[in-house]
Order: sequence, then structure tokens, then C-alpha cells
Amino acid sequence: MGAYLTASPLAVSVSEILADVESVLTSRVAFDPSSIKRKFRLATKDYGAFLFVPVLMQRIGAIAPGVDLEVWDTGQNVEQSLSRGDVDIAVTDDWELRRCKRTETLFRETFTCLVQQQHPRIHNELTLEQYTQE
Repeated sequence: MGAYLTASPLAVSVSEILADVESVLTSRVAFDPSSIKRKFRLATKDYGAFLFVPVLMQRIGAIAPGVDLEVWDTGQNVEQSLSRGDVDIAVTDDWELRRCKRTETLFRETFTCLVQQQHPRIHNELTLEQYTQE
């Protein structure tokens, strides 16, 4: 019986703590991007920097003026840079992120290659082997 009496106040405290934790986790506080002050480090290739960084910077400036964006090259091992916290996010091809656990496809890209009409080695179609040899 004595153990029950000493555990009862503890049970009330634990219940209050759990209720407080649940309240914090379930509250719907609206995120206001204009109030954030932070620097984000983005790793991408030159192509990504050319393709989407200008639009991203414009959008960040409009909705989150306190955010700074550093753009880094993906380097030799972007996965290590992410795991060490050197960069916050990487936007690159699937191959570079093949071992990452959390990825999202942003878009698919295709490339077109043009050659002169009278090319001496390439005729109707360009194979990967021909492309790499050229």
C-alpha cells in the first residue's frame, strides 16, 4: 500500500508532462517564413545553379528576406557533405544521391545533341558509344 501512495503523486506528474508534450506536438502554429533568419547551404552542379537558383533566390527574397542562400558545388562526395552537415540540401542527379535515404525527384531532364548534317561518322542516329567517342 505504501508504494501505491508514493507512486500516486508521481503518476499525476507524469500525466501532466504527457499532456503538455501532447499539446506541444499537436498545436498548429503557423510558420511565417518572413520571420526566419538563417543561412542555408545548397549543393548543386553548375547546371542546377544556372537552371533554378536564380528563381529560388527571387522567391526566397520575396517571402523570406532574412534567409541567405550559399550555393556550393556538389564536390566529390555530396552524400558525405550532407551527413556531416556541410550542406543542408543537395539538388543533383539520381546517381550522386543513390545511397541517400531521403530523396525527392524534382523533375526529369532530357538532352538533345545536334551534329552537322554531313557529319563523317554520325548519320541518322547518335548512339551513346558514338557520343562518348566524339
